[in-house]
Amino acid sequence: MIKQIHDLGCNFTVWVHPFFESDSQSVQDASNNGYFLRESDSYGPALTSWWNGNTSGILDVADSGAVTWFIEKMNSIRNKYGVDSFKFDAGEMTYIPNIYTSYNTAPNPCNIYPGQYVSRWRQRQIRIIAKRSEAHTGLRNAHKS
Repeated sequence: MIKQIHDLGCNFTVWVHPFFESDSQSVQDASNNGYFLRESDSYGPALTSWWNGNTSGILDVADSGAVTWFIEKMNSIRNKYGVDSFKFDAGEMTYIPNIYTSYNTAPNPCNIYPGQYVSRWRQRQIRIIAKRSEAHTGLRNAHKS
């Protein structure tokens, strides 16, 4: 399919978010390496539900090791399938549990995650992954039901 899109002269973008479903292949690797946001009272991953899934781990973008691991996965997809760009979405606080801890911040840093989410992709992803990219996030812009 991607080749057919390229043959039409179009680029192919993959939508990416920071969530890992509990039954996905990557969740065990990420969890074992501490690449998820954590519950503040334990070392377990802080799980969330979002509009397309339940019980998902959330990538800890404050952890440069987690970001490097994630970028390696994106590079693998780009190289294997010929992806031209990625759209990084869903860095909103709406999806973050009320109480959590990240790699290098105090527990529950309310407004930090959206800024780190965009900053990581701006600093690292644009240079490493693709010529084009988009990062989308917000603060208090959606209602979680």
